[in-house]
Amino acid sequence: MKIEQKLFAFFSIMLLVFLQQSCLKRKFVEGKVEIISVTDSILNDSSIFIGHVYDIYYFNNTNILMPIENAQVLIENSGSITNTDSNGFFYINIQPGTYTLKCQKEGNHWPQLIEELKNVSIKKNEKIQVVFYLGTTIE
Repeated sequence: MKIEQKLFAFFSIMLLVFLQQSCLKRKFVEGKVEIISVTDSILNDSSIFIGHVYDIYYFNNTNILMPIENAQVLIENSGSITNTDSNGFFYINIQPGTYTLKCQKEGNHWPQLIEELKNVSIKKNEKIQVVFYLGTTIE
């Protein structure tokens, strides 16, 4: 093995060890999700999930909500997926049923930062408003 290959292998291993140690020191700030309202309306026999996605920042003991643009909101096992707009707003038209909603930031690689709301039943002509508050990491 040439010296260049040995050096490359050594530095590659050192980089992996550094990244692993960095990830192990990472702390996660939990997010949350909540249903804000459920309303009946005339929706041409369909159902709608609407809502917002926010980052929570803590500054001077105050919670500051920042809308997240391009957060991904999906409904498991339905094929329905959307991204939030610049105000953190999303809208998904869906058939009545019971679903799990999931939300994450664009480019997220941490399963701990995926918020989910399980077993949400939505009826025909029903609109459910959901708000996701996504967690974050602290190094």
